[in-house]
Amino acid sequence: MPSLQWFLDHLAQEWAVIQGAPALAAAYALMATFVIWLIQRWAFGTVITHKDGKIAHLEERLKMRDDQLTNKLQSTPPGEAQELIRTLQTQIDAMKPRRLTDTQKASIARTAIARGGGSYSLTIIRDMASADSGAYANDLIHAFGNLQGWTISSGAAIGPGRTAPCGLGLCVHNRSNLNPGERIIFDILQSAEIDFEMIELVHPDADVGLMISAKL
Repeated sequence: MPSLQWFLDHLAQEWAVIQGAPALAAAYALMATFVIWLIQRWAFGTVITHKDGKIAHLEERLKMRDDQLTNKLQSTPPGEAQELIRTLQTQIDAMKPRRLTDTQKASIARTAIARGGGSYSLTIIRDMASADSGAYANDLIHAFGNLQGWTISSGAAIGPGRTAPCGLGLCVHNRSNLNPGERIIFDILQSAEIDFEMIELVHPDADVGLMISAKL
């Protein structure tokens, strides 16, 4: 392939000819530009055609998967089909980021007002390795803000040692003998139907602790 220096040398040699016939040189330049544009258009069109083919193939695979699921549901007895739908819905829900529902927030607020009083501290710790722990922790912090007399704090950790498999642990001194502060948080979580587990882990800076981690 000719080098850049070859083109420069050739241009220098032909410069006198170009100066003598500028119209012809301009025509050649225009023709070269047009040829380059055609080559680029062809190359770009080939890439687009290839991508369109891949998209069409993926769409066809999705359609086949939908048809297979539809056929399976149609050929399955109603009771089994409903169970299959519930299983699929559970799997989909498990992949969604954890957030408190409006119903759970309202329940926490009601129970917090009813069970408020005293002077306790609650710290909410989230595992930074859990992608949805930040938003979930913020929901809990704002919801528990209605606890009169309580001090609410938060923090973050990377890979805490002890966590609850369900993703939310209530840290207690003794699961068989909850102290008053632990009992209040236990009742609030239970009344709001929030999935949690007790773990015997004393937080040094608070009366009660909540540990948010990834669901196992």
